Amino acid sequence: MCTPAMAKVNNGVSSYSPLPYLLSALNYKISCSLDLSFGTYLYSSRIVSLIVSVMLVFFAIKIAPDLRFVFFTVSLLPTVLYQFSAIAADSFLISLTMIYIACLYRYIRSNEGKYLILIFIASIGICFSKPAYAWIVAASIPIIFLNGYKGNIPGIIKKSLFLIAIPCVVHILLLVTSKGSTPHAVNFEENIQYLKNNPMSLFVEMYNVPFTFPFGDKWNLYESLIGKLGWLTIPLPKWCYFASFLNFVLIAFCGKNILSRKIGFYMVSLALASLVIICLPLYIFATKQPFPAVFGLQGRYFIPTLLIAMLAYSGKLNQTGSKAAQFILIVSAVAISFTSLCAVYSGYY
Repeated sequence: MCTPAMAKVNNGVSSYSPLPYLLSALNYKISCSLDLSFGTYLYSSRIVSLIVSVMLVFFAIKIAPDLRFVFFTVSLLPTVLYQFSAIAADSFLISLTMIYIACLYRYIRSNEGKYLILIFIASIGICFSKPAYAWIVAASIPIIFLNGYKGNIPGIIKKSLFLIAIPCVVHILLLVTSKGSTPHAVNFEENIQYLKNNPMSLFVEMYNVPFTFPFGDKWNLYESLIGKLGWLTIPLPKWCYFASFLNFVLIAFCGKNILSRKIGFYMVSLALASLVIICLPLYIFATKQPFPAVFGLQGRYFIPTLLIAMLAYSGKLNQTGSKAAQFILIVSAVAISFTSLCAVYSGYY
């Protein structure tokens, strides 16, 4: 396992940021030092990844208990659990996004300066974990216009620099220094020109993703968002997908939400805009245009979008029936998670 297989680096490997793989890299170093087997390294790395992800989710709930049902529901999605227990960049990204959203919500509620520091650290971490998701940092924008800062131009400038400008500069530097990882696969300059000439093609290809080979019944976007495990080959029973949608609706009846209508509307707008932001890099750098659909798009890429959308409507309809909604949500989420284990077992064994 620890003997170099080749002297030359494989240029076909995507140039992901090393940050999400830091713990598994340290575990790899320890495993090599102790002459452990590859299996020991693999499963210990997965266990460490799961523990860290669960801890981050726990801290997110502690920071923003009003959003506990959001974090609970998303964390128990089979796709998310699968990522949490894998050596994958998304495990760190998803849990760190929860921390970011929790700190953002808590600052809006309390206006405590310490949460500004946590928001800044989380935003830098997001930029370095997966640059394509630096758009999440845009969620900081509303908090610089809260009550108490109206007309305070120096305060607004300071917050804008600290919360938005610096993370975005870090993000741009990372993109420039990485020099991209897919121009060898497609001619991205031709794709950009094609988009200029056919601006609606992006939206058409986004719409066609679930119906176009090789996606279709293999990579249905909604199913892969909820849970299509293995390498998108092991589906869940149909009721799991319906129940997950119902859980997303029940979020509106669970917990409470103090966001103003304007900030809630902004979060929904940000979630909708992120659909294009997520698809655009795949359109340009991974799809040889013209093509019927955006290549490589998977439902799990929209987990941060789902979190931000839920932030906008969580607890908005918390009325008399909220206790019943909470009970149904908890039982349903746990049942779906347990069913996913059975599906994986049946699929592989």
